[in-house]
Amino acid sequence: MPVLGSSGGGLGDRRGRLIAALLDELTEAAREHSVDVAIVAFSRGDYSALQHRRRIAGSTPNLGEADRERAAELGEQIAEGDVALFFGAGVSMAAGLPSWSDLLKELVRHLALDSLGSMKALGPLEQAELLQVELARAGKPHSQHALGQAVAEVLTAHPSRPSLAHALLAGMRIPEAATTNYDRLYERAVEAASAAEVVEGHAAIRRLPWQRTQPGRPWVLKMHGDVAEPDTIVLSRSAFVGYDARWKPVGSLVQSLMMIKHLLVVGASLTDDNLLRFAYEVAGLRETLLQDEPREIGTVVNLSDDAAFARLWSNRMHVVVPRLIGPAEEVADGGTASAQCATAASQDEEEAKARRRRRASRALTIFLDHVAMYAERDASHLLDVRYALERDDAEAELIAQLEKGAAHAVKLGATDDAWWQLALALQRFGVHVPPRQ
Repeated sequence: MPVLGSSGGGLGDRRGRLIAALLDELTEAAREHSVDVAIVAFSRGDYSALQHRRRIAGSTPNLGEADRERAAELGEQIAEGDVALFFGAGVSMAAGLPSWSDLLKELVRHLALDSLGSMKALGPLEQAELLQVELARAGKPHSQHALGQAVAEVLTAHPSRPSLAHALLAGMRIPEAATTNYDRLYERAVEAASAAEVVEGHAAIRRLPWQRTQPGRPWVLKMHGDVAEPDTIVLSRSAFVGYDARWKPVGSLVQSLMMIKHLLVVGASLTDDNLLRFAYEVAGLRETLLQDEPREIGTVVNLSDDAAFARLWSNRMHVVVPRLIGPAEEVADGGTASAQCATAASQDEEEAKARRRRRASRALTIFLDHVAMYAERDASHLLDVRYALERDDAEAELIAQLEKGAAHAVKLGATDDAWWQLALALQRFGVHVPPRQ
């Protein structure tokens, strides 16, 4: 829902009181009716005011204490500029796109290769390689391009829009991101969350390696290609084997992020061969050079517990599995002594798995929401009178003086750019600044 009443409702000049009242009422309604409510802010001022108010009120989502503390730590690291983002298929699956295994199944149907039979005995990379081999046998001279084109056609056939996870990640305004996803949903979410004017040559986010970075604009590195560039899609075993020869600079950039930033990994299980190799190489270098000062490469936010994975990456990656506080979900027991009940038991087991996935996905979203709350440090509402709850005389006088000072700085800025920069600095904190003459 939007910030109700802030536009046609006539409360636009009393946004601070409106936001406080909305948060109080919606928090109570969510608790009473067991529903989730997502407030969509259409201005940076509203967004920063909402997050500021939530922090002041001590927002307590139904996460465990350890998860809340870790989310707050990550949010503060993001606010300080110490975090780079890596996200995988799990983020786009929430938007309706297929997982890697489901994508392979859809490719078989799309390419009319059902005669191949079951490919379960093959690993995912070998399954994709088989599809590429079959395309070559069918007379496709450039089978890797043909496979990439088929991937693009399958993905674009899915009517999808950015998921809530995309929106939460975009709202954190992390400058550097990398992904193995081919789709452009994250880019769309960043564009929607950006206050910057999107014009030709000055998009809200730059897409690497096809575009160069721009000062002050975030970028996303598409490690395995892009849906609009079928030739670049990396899916088959041969494409992975030849990755270094073709994409070595891309891998080097991913490793540089691991070296200089804390890597937040969301929606990826760290099973990708290339990403694993990059991480092992970085971890090995650090362990050699920093024997007495081990430093984690980053934080992996997983949907489910994997004790072996956590032990394997201990001291290298901090593994978080968000858990919701509340009554334990009842899970149907799939076991049965009767052959006649086998089908029903199987269905019950699948339904139980689906419930666990939904619960884990919701926990992940709530965790990311908590991270985003602490990551927001924009203060564009601070000196804006519309967001004042109850200004005392001293605060009101200060705002009035700053607005007069900003107007005067604009006049001086006609001949001295330094004064104009001062006016813009005040504007970032919510002071009304008249247009430059």
